[in-house]
Amino acid sequence: MTAQELKNSILQLAIQGKLVKQDPNDEPASVLLERIKEERKKLIKEKKIKKEKYSEIYKDPSDNHYYEKFEDDTVNDVTEEIPFDIPDSWRWVRHNQLFEIVGGSQPPKSEFSDIQEKNFVRLYQIRDYGDKPVPIYVDKNKVSKFSQKGDIILARYGGSLGKVFWAEDGAYNVALAKVCKKYESKNIIFDEFLFTYYSSSIYQLFVKSASRSAQAGFNKEDLNSLFFALPPYNEQKKIVEKIKYFTPYIEKYDNTYNRLEKLNNSYKEELKKSILQYAIQGKLVKQDQNDEPADVLINKILSKKRELIKSKKIKKENLSVIYKDNTDNQFYEKFDDGTIKNITDEIPFDIPDNWAWTRLNNIGTIIGGGTPKTNIKDNWENANIPWLTPADMKNIKGIYAERGQRNISEIGLKNSSAKLMPAGTILYSSRAPIGYIAIARNPVSTNQGFKSVVLVRNEINLFLYYELIQKTPEIISRASGTTFKEISGADFGKTIVTIPPMEEQERIVNKLNQVLNYIEAAE
Repeated sequence: MTAQELKNSILQLAIQGKLVKQDPNDEPASVLLERIKEERKKLIKEKKIKKEKYSEIYKDPSDNHYYEKFEDDTVNDVTEEIPFDIPDSWRWVRHNQLFEIVGGSQPPKSEFSDIQEKNFVRLYQIRDYGDKPVPIYVDKNKVSKFSQKGDIILARYGGSLGKVFWAEDGAYNVALAKVCKKYESKNIIFDEFLFTYYSSSIYQLFVKSASRSAQAGFNKEDLNSLFFALPPYNEQKKIVEKIKYFTPYIEKYDNTYNRLEKLNNSYKEELKKSILQYAIQGKLVKQDQNDEPADVLINKILSKKRELIKSKKIKKENLSVIYKDNTDNQFYEKFDDGTIKNITDEIPFDIPDNWAWTRLNNIGTIIGGGTPKTNIKDNWENANIPWLTPADMKNIKGIYAERGQRNISEIGLKNSSAKLMPAGTILYSSRAPIGYIAIARNPVSTNQGFKSVVLVRNEINLFLYYELIQKTPEIISRASGTTFKEISGADFGKTIVTIPPMEEQERIVNKLNQVLNYIEAAE
């Protein structure tokens, strides 16, 4: 459980009446509501407030159902709307019976000033409640909504929706709303308890479901029917004190939890690296001598690639075979042009006898990508070709990728260096950053931030997916560039990889899926 989850649990107990003991000597919430009811009648008579629909919510002990009774004697069963039971001394009330939400205002940005001139006030925005805010000032005659220190301010929409803040003296902008109490009766609502309410799940679940056509958000009408659990005033104070008591312990817990989480994540990453290392060294599962040796598989792949080159379906390459000479225990690479090189220094470790080494470009074709011109609408309109960027890759969960945030059209594909690659292609980001990896579930294209591998035989893509994850640090070490590191297609194709027998690849992949999922799920 994270510190935030622990805090949420305490807040939930608080608003359910389970955090502190009830005191039978406390004035019950029903009496508070009676005082409000009388004040409401007075204010309506004096025409200081408008008459609005008013109701009382009560629980009938005969059937344990909750009912809402209106001033016209209409009664509705609201049991299914009540989120949880509360103590007998508490009362449910609709939010708009007690509070009003007042949205903010602001002049045009052209009238903002970074200097507090005469008659100017600070304009508070959501960003001012973050780190290192930059003060903005506006002419107080140009705004109509002001806050005072200690007011409760709610974030109304956008990425901060649901956040609750203590206000400062000044004005507040349209992304914020101030909570105003409708009545002046004393000792009804303790401000810090009200802050607890807006921080708790009953309000947070509401804002998560709030929506508008342009963006997530709410206005005061949305809050009208929201339920508020009203405790006795003295109990409100006790709840706040108990939360304050727990706060330093939660902070200590948070620090400890974060340290442990970092250690745990570090441990997980190191363990996953070790497992992948075992996998590509042939140490994760047992070898089976009945498996067809990997050099047979590689020769089949090379034969197929040579046919593709001969038929001019792919560009000509100088393919190679890597072998070990048992007379001197050295590794050699023999190319199709007859050249032979000693590459013993490039071989990082020993592998089982029925495995083989090869270069990435021997078993597939390295494909770059491109971006159609963004100012030409035909490249992007009526588009149905998935197009990925490295930024898309960071949001992909799991092994497979289907699409990114945008598609390109056939025209965009034709008029750019983007290529349509088949399902099964290994997508590998070659810059910003190097090493995002996935397997294409369907035909896709990418921008220029990729060096993807279109394999001759897709059956080996799952093993290679894991192997390239393990080899990424080594690939990064060979990258070049001043502004940012990038691995070129030629250098990426030279990456030496291990190839086990096909049957063993399947066993390794199954074991990796099982073990890595177990590690990820471990607390």
